[in-house]
Amino acid sequence: MSNLWMRTGRIETLVDGIFAISMTLLVLTLDVPRISNSLTEAAF
Repeated sequence: MSNLWMRTGRIETLVDGIFAISMTLLVLTLDVPRISNSLTEAAF
């Protein structure tokens, strides 16, 4: 029975990798807003 719990490490690593790749893809789709005129500190 304890041998079964030792095998979950590979699954956890796989899930962590999938999560990291999906978060990276989501961040890459974010756009930086374009500011056409200069802003003051208060407007920023």
